[in-house]
Amino acid sequence: MSAANVTVCLLNWRRPQNLRLIVAALAAQKPRPLLFLWNNGEPLELEGIDWQIDSSRNMGCGVRWQMGVHAPTEFVCSWDDDLLPGDPHVLRDAAACLAERGGILGAFGVQILAGKDYRNSRHVLLPAKDTEVDIVKGRLLMARTAELRGVPACPERYALADDLWLSSRIHGPHAAAGLFHGRLGDLPAPHAVCGRPGHYKERDRAWRELVGPTRSGAVS
Repeated sequence: MSAANVTVCLLNWRRPQNLRLIVAALAAQKPRPLLFLWNNGEPLELEGIDWQIDSSRNMGCGVRWQMGVHAPTEFVCSWDDDLLPGDPHVLRDAAACLAERGGILGAFGVQILAGKDYRNSRHVLLPAKDTEVDIVKGRLLMARTAELRGVPACPERYALADDLWLSSRIHGPHAAAGLFHGRLGDLPAPHAVCGRPGHYKERDRAWRELVGPTRSGAVS
């Protein structure tokens, strides 16, 4: 795997203390990825960022992929600001895995079950082996840059459901990969999107809109 084969798209929103740890850990990956940062928060300067956009308002999550389409690397991924790599080869191994398969790769996903809404479907978290999913969660989502460029920009309507947008627009099958099992750590997550009132209801609505009633599998 050649150097800078992966571009990581980061977001900053009220967790700069986490981001400093994450950027240092990602910069230590072998080979080192390119690091893009969309800053939704207060002014922030970090060593190791290759491209940064400072926004005058919080634009949510979908805008990270507007940076991602400009990645000069074969692969691009999102990396949330509450996740820490546990060893220096996580991204290398993820890129190698995705190179052998289609769709999107990640560490967390959802299998939408017939008759179930989003919240009550099967949530797959750091499985020990590759597990096919309908949705790869944006906490860590890797795609081919060429495929990302073929997807229209995420509408602002889905600014907090960009992972659903990509999972519905990039041809699968997608997978939560076993290679991440035991290799990621959690950081404090104040102001988490999943803690917002109506979070699961909104994601259920978004998924139904994006894939239609036939594929959504959700109850009314």
